[in-house]
This record gives sequence, structure tokens and C-alpha cells, in this order.
Amino acid sequence: MTSSRHYFIDGFTPTKGLLGVVAFPYALKGEDTEYTTFYTTLDGQWAQQKFDFDSRSITYLIQGEYRAWWILGKRGEVVEIKQGTPSFELIADAGTGGEKLGYMNKIAVIDGELHACGYSRQVYRRSNGIWAHMDQGLLYIGTEDGISLESMAGHSKSDIHAVGNAGEIWFFDGSLWRQCDSPTNVDLNEVATFEQDQYIVCGDDGVVLVGSKDCWKVIQNDEVEGDLWGAVSFQDVLYVAGFEGIGVIDNNQVKKLAIPGVKKMDGYRLRTCGNYLWSIGNDQIMRFDGTHWAEIICPDNI
Repeated sequence: MTSSRHYFIDGFTPTKGLLGVVAFPYALKGEDTEYTTFYTTLDGQWAQQKFDFDSRSITYLIQGEYRAWWILGKRGEVVEIKQGTPSFELIADAGTGGEKLGYMNKIAVIDGELHACGYSRQVYRRSNGIWAHMDQGLLYIGTEDGISLESMAGHSKSDIHAVGNAGEIWFFDGSLWRQCDSPTNVDLNEVATFEQDQYIVCGDDGVVLVGSKDCWKVIQNDEVEGDLWGAVSFQDVLYVAGFEGIGVIDNNQVKKLAIPGVKKMDGYRLRTCGNYLWSIGNDQIMRFDGTHWAEIICPDNI
């Protein structure tokens, strides 16, 4: 019998108790098959849909009465799922082959609009149903490998940060991109907003940065080893995560969390809507209400 187990790639939580995750079946790992299972869970009820592309990122857009999940595929596939019904779009310049710019990495809602970024520092904003470039002065056209933006976040359309390989940090003021002074040259994997104009960034080798634009503080991290992939602010506390666990920033240091009854935290992405903090590891989903952690088990992974 083929295993139904999946490993989780990304997740997002728009409202209390609701989580959406994109995942890939272990049974297809190593095969030349592009595939995504999209799970949602709410109050213990799970649902799923399947797509024939490799997903990279997921978010949720709320505009008035409008509510929809949005999933980004590595080749620029974009799926809107509204009331359970999917509709498909394509970011034309993304993907491989010919004049295409490379894979996509991240989809995010910034100031009520969808944005996406990826390799070659390509960045798009979806306006009036069109994915339009917003990467003038940022886009890389050349042959060097590894030029990539891994994550982006913003407080508004005139306050956006994007981070990527080799310690790159970029800032968008609403009209122009400029490269910021970065205190590191390791790959940066995630950026998230907190407070007024502040950001938290994490990356390879346990690097954690807090600040904005050209002013960044390096947070000492001796406890959560390895590469970090998740960063978030929850109840005025900053958290980071990697495969070796979850850390909390306290007194400008990362302190590794020890959770009663949990031998090992499989950390990866961190997401919150304010009511819960969710940890989406490759093999483990955990939920924190500010007091207690609980593991949320996908039925296919039992």
C-alpha cells in the first residue's frame, strides 16, 4: 500500500482556528512529478484539494466581503480558491526555459494587494487581475546563478522589504527599490513585519536580524542551530524557527523553546493571525494559544 504521508511546504492562517497548508506526498519524492495537496483544517475538520504543480507559498486575501486562498506555484502558477472553487492564473515571465526568469518563491498580501517574488529578483503586484512587474531597478538579467528573493513583507505599499540570497535586503518606498546595508552575507529566507516600521529577518546559519532599511541589529543565537526558515511576531514576542526547533527572542538573544511533552519540535514556517501561533514543520504542525502548545495532526499523516 502506498503511503499517504505528506510533508508540509508552507501554511497560512487568516482567522482564529483556520489553517491552510500546501504539501507534497512522500510517495512522489524523488520522482519527476509536480504535485500539490492543499489542506485546510478548522476545529478538527480537514478538507483537501489536489493540483498538478509544485507549490511554494500560500496566503489569504480579505477585501470587504471577498475571501480567498491564493497558492503560488514555482513556475508562476497561481490558484485562487474562493468558497472551495479554484480558478487559475499564470505569471507569464516566471519559470524556466527560454527568456523566463526562474522559479517563484513567495506570495504575500501587502496593504490589501497580492505580491510575489522569486529568482532573478522578479517581483510582481496583482492589480486589476493582472500580475505586473514592480521590479524596475531590481530585476537581474544575467547568467549568474543564485540571484533570488526568497521572501517579502510590508507595512504598506510604500514600506516593503524583500530578502534573499547572499544577505541581500531590498527596500521599496512606493516608487523605487534600493539595496540596503546588510550585516550578513548568508542567504536570508524569511522576512516578517512587526511594530510600526520594524521587520524581523532570519536565514542560514542561525542568522536573525531585527530592524529596517539600513539599520539592522544582529540577534545573538547560540541555541537554535542550523538554517532558519520562519519568523513572526506573536503577542508582542518575536519567534524564529528552523529544523532544530523554535526560538524566542529575549533580551536580544534567541532562546530555544522547550515544550512539555514534546521531544522535538520540527520547525520550519511560523504563521499567526493574532489568536494563535502556528508552527508548520515539514512533518509536524503545532498550535500555540499563548499558554499551551498542541499538536494538530493531518489525517493523512497518522
